[in-house]
Amino acid sequence: LLLACRDKIFQTILHSQLIITPGTAAFNAWVETPIPVYTKFYFFDMINPSDLFHSHEKPILEERGPYTFREVEKKVNLVWHDDGTVSYKRVKFWYFERDKSVGPLTDVVTTINVPVVGSAEFVRGDFFLEWGISDMLSTIQATIFVKRTVGELLFEGYADTIMEIADSLNEDEDDFDFDEEEQEKVKMDKFGWFYQRNGTNWSDGDLVMHTGKDDISLLGQI
Repeated sequence: LLLACRDKIFQTILHSQLIITPGTAAFNAWVETPIPVYTKFYFFDMINPSDLFHSHEKPILEERGPYTFREVEKKVNLVWHDDGTVSYKRVKFWYFERDKSVGPLTDVVTTINVPVVGSAEFVRGDFFLEWGISDMLSTIQATIFVKRTVGELLFEGYADTIMEIADSLNEDEDDFDFDEEEQEKVKMDKFGWFYQRNGTNWSDGDLVMHTGKDDISLLGQI
């Protein structure tokens, strides 16, 4: 009987600390990253972009990296529900760690111009759209490769005519979108793999997670 009671007490205490609710150890570890988390980014620098087209030579790529960032994640806008779930948003912060990186964020890399390549791929197979995109790319003198700093390619973003056109079209659509609920508008006038994501909460959207309150086996399910 004593062993059964001790086991029951142990399980009660354990579950009370595993449940995601204010005041528990699990909540404190969940609501904000408790230990350092590092993300390493690598790039492939195109050494011979002109030879690739003019001489039809094989591309020569040189790996550049790592560029290391310390990542901190916080849960915000917490709303607790009676069904044992909590809704929230995630805010992520990336802090550059120069001593753990191969170089500064001002290092320059020649790489694919993603907006140009992406727009061409998007219309592949549609003759009229292909013709329209081709004419537009020719008009703005778009290039397949760009030379940008690591900082621009990651978080700062770089100005691109295609992105500016797409962003202006989205703004025009929003002006006529009276029926939908007003949502957070994120200006995407530049391209960067993580542009407008450092210190913001829009990219992951609204999340709902089981806290384990009613059923510990559901703990952490999103």
